[in-house]
Amino acid sequence: MQPPTSSAVHVRSQYEIIGLWSIECRVWSTQYVGVGEAWQVAIGESTNGFFHCHLDLKWSAVTGVYIAFSPRDSESKRRERYMGTATASAMSGNLYSVFVYGSLLADDVVRVLLKRVPQSSSAILNNYHRFSIKGRVYPAIVPLENHKVTGRVLLGITDPELEILDTFEDVEYERTPVDVRLTDTRDNYLQAQAYVWTNRNDPNLYGDWNFEEWRELHMEDFVKMTAGFVEELELPESKPRVATYENYYNQNVSNPKLS
Repeated sequence: MQPPTSSAVHVRSQYEIIGLWSIECRVWSTQYVGVGEAWQVAIGESTNGFFHCHLDLKWSAVTGVYIAFSPRDSESKRRERYMGTATASAMSGNLYSVFVYGSLLADDVVRVLLKRVPQSSSAILNNYHRFSIKGRVYPAIVPLENHKVTGRVLLGITDPELEILDTFEDVEYERTPVDVRLTDTRDNYLQAQAYVWTNRNDPNLYGDWNFEEWRELHMEDFVKMTAGFVEELELPESKPRVATYENYYNQNVSNPKLS
């Protein structure tokens, strides 16, 4: 979806001063997620003390917020301000952005877990590598210089949904804040949560992990396993996800390709 045109922008009456040359204004409709676009806007003098200046108004494709930059701002300053504003806006509403790179790239798995498929944006996580795991059909990421992981960011994740994801990833992963670059918008950066493999020196990590291969060979069984995990969550004493995974594949998959 595209952001509103400049003539259709309706902002709240109060502005938050971010710096000498810029303001933040939140759009009434916060559900827009789309291609970033910039406009030149003029802020006139007023009784509230605003002075006349020209700013670049940048649409945040993640939070539904327009962020204004001075033409004097460097690219690094714009990036810093964009990431800070987007993160603060998401946290104030108890909504989270989660970078996913493995089985959660599949809408079918996300739908079973969260009972919906959130809006998302393609993204790249730099200085990490996505490994296959011996004995597992899903991948792991760990920090590795000069590598990158392609994935997507799930947007607008609520506290209960984040708790479900935490439980699903289990003790094998640690939820970690990371900086990602959104690839379907222009120059947009975001701090998101990502599930990083806990044992970074695990000898069971090897090679690369391929989503298309996983989708063809393993997704159907993985969706069934995930449905069993969700059913387990409703029981008084539910099994951890790792136990659910191992039980399912031992009983239902005669010769699984465990990566």
